[in-house]
Amino acid sequence: MKKIKIVFLTVLLLLITGCAGTYNVTIDEELAVKENLSITISGEADNYEMFDSMLRTEVENEDDYKLVVDGDNLKLDYTHEYNSIEDYLLDSPVYVQLFDNVSYKSDNKEVSLSTGNIFNTSTDKLNNSYNIKSLQINITTPLNVIEENTDKISENTYSWTIDNTTKEKYIYLTFNKSNKLLNRGTIIVLSVSILSIAIIAIIIIKRLADSKKI
Repeated sequence: MKKIKIVFLTVLLLLITGCAGTYNVTIDEELAVKENLSITISGEADNYEMFDSMLRTEVENEDDYKLVVDGDNLKLDYTHEYNSIEDYLLDSPVYVQLFDNVSYKSDNKEVSLSTGNIFNTSTDKLNNSYNIKSLQINITTPLNVIEENTDKISENTYSWTIDNTTKEKYIYLTFNKSNKLLNRGTIIVLSVSILSIAIIAIIIIKRLADSKKI
């Protein structure tokens, strides 16, 4: 994984220059993470063989990415899944292209994720990210989000947008990881209540029927 991470970082350093696209992170109810980077690199179609050869040589699972030529451009689609948020933060080669530090706090009830550093497109300190034309970052989760600073919210997706006019950008998201347990508990309570009501109703109906026979 370390080898893949280092080499893939190098690839992304090249690809990220002048790119536009989306970066999607999905956190499910079990706190597993799926990341997807979909970007278009303008005017790099002639370099397809170089990028594709590097990816095929160094990325362990070729199913994780797809690189295609689209006119004069290259399109890269990279997807990888992690068993936990901790694994994602340790092994993802993508988010570090935008932020060199992510703060992660977790207790029995909540999880907080935030970028520890300012995203500044006016400097070249963050891996050529100052050349990003447009990138939308989406975090999707069915869990209850209790605090955020998103640019846009659509159902369970929380979005931030970075472009070549962005001067600084923080990402902050806190969600309740135990609400799924509450939902299951609620379902159990409701099920028991309905069953109890049904049993009581059957007993009452049976007694009424027996009383009519007397």
